Amino acid sequence: MRVLRPKATQGDSGLLLRSGGEMTRLQTITTELGLEKRCTKCGEYYPADTEFFYHQNRGPLYLHSWCRACCSEDRNDRYHNRRVSITNPVLPATVGVAS
Repeated sequence: MRVLRPKATQGDSGLLLRSGGEMTRLQTITTELGLEKRCTKCGEYYPADTEFFYHQNRGPLYLHSWCRACCSEDRNDRYHNRRVSITNPVLPATVGVAS
């Protein structure tokens, strides 16, 4: 079954105005530099190429939805959180142990 979406018009500053008055951000815009894609994590627009976005095997542009900087930051945060949990494990409280 095909879902019909309401018609939309492009407004200023990369916003999309839907017929119901709802404002949403465009995922891609065309500027004097060419096609630019919006990072869904930080919200910034970057040129839609593999210099700013990782390649992936799905989607219309075959580019990841997060920019490389956001992916790197997230990966480093996860690494450091994992290292802290390994070096400082939370030990369960001992119940009823006499000393």
